[in-house]
Amino acid sequence: MVPQGPFDLETEAERFGGWPRLGDGIVMPFPVEGWNGSAAVVMRQRESTILGEVYGTGDEAERAWRQALATVSLDIDGNGFVEIGRRDAVIGRLQSAYRNLRPVLFHSPYEAACAFVIGHRIGPFFAQGILMRGAGLVDAITDDDLTPRAIQLLYGLTDPPDRAAVHQRAEVWRPYRMWAAVLLNVWVRSQPREVVGGRRLRSRPK
Repeated sequence: MVPQGPFDLETEAERFGGWPRLGDGIVMPFPVEGWNGSAAVVMRQRESTILGEVYGTGDEAERAWRQALATVSLDIDGNGFVEIGRRDAVIGRLQSAYRNLRPVLFHSPYEAACAFVIGHRIGPFFAQGILMRGAGLVDAITDDDLTPRAIQLLYGLTDPPDRAAVHQRAEVWRPYRMWAAVLLNVWVRSQPREVVGGRRLRSRPK
């Protein structure tokens, strides 16, 4: 398939994936939606074309391929995201720095649910991260603590914006608000701890 809008598979794998490699391809193993079986999808990029090989699914290869494409947000037309970068210079710089990075999602809702159950005691940021990578939302804003901090630093604000101010700032990112927020989070996570500052974590249950 040919992606709609800029896309770089190596950048996706470097920033998010953690997938095993097979030559110049990445290998995505996951249960196929519907629980009828599992698949391993080998994905490669040849210039502007994405190539895939699907193993282990019998007659469900097409479903597994669509699921793999959705994992790297290739089921979304990303052409409009480029326009967001033209409207907002900060997002434009991040798009350039991260090669128009798209969110990488969990391979299936089941994987996202398992991650939430295992990690729910870590605190509220983890839950927001699950929303970012689990639900596949393109135009939404999470209530996390890193997005306001990233906005403060990148836009030169004195203090982190409150939730209302974050939503106001994000209006210019429609209809790709989540994609823009992911770029902000990737950037702020790359900064030294003293720059990011402390994070608010929910107290663990007794």
